[in-house]
Amino acid sequence: MKRGLWIAAFILAGTVGAAAWCWSNGSRNPSNSRVEHGGQRGSVGVDDLMRNVDRYRTGPVRVEGVVSLASSSERTMTLIDNREYKKCGLGCAELMLPIRWSGAMPAVKEAVCVDGEIQEDGGKLIFVARSVERFDSKGTR
Repeated sequence: MKRGLWIAAFILAGTVGAAAWCWSNGSRNPSNSRVEHGGQRGSVGVDDLMRNVDRYRTGPVRVEGVVSLASSSERTMTLIDNREYKKCGLGCAELMLPIRWSGAMPAVKEAVCVDGEIQEDGGKLIFVARSVERFDSKGTR
């Protein structure tokens, strides 16, 4: 029982420390994945968003990633985490974020920053985008 309390205290201390770090750095999570252009203030990576979806279910979210699939006819695309893309391209991503977007579709392999929110659709979660910013290979808009 004592060991369990120590573990809980350790986890709580780490969480408080991480929250303080995030707050002071203007970020919602210290493990943010950033695109090569350095990341947008307050944005999260695909892996962080999907592994901690409950943290981001209320309100707007800015997520960064690389387009792995895009369908203009279905108005959907999927993003993978920047780190996964840098590591091995499109073939090894463990997590893919489905996004509904009614605007012009970005190209596959394009780095983007998407503003929107997580919504439930037919019992499943989907990220509904309000805006999509594209970045060139140098990380500029």
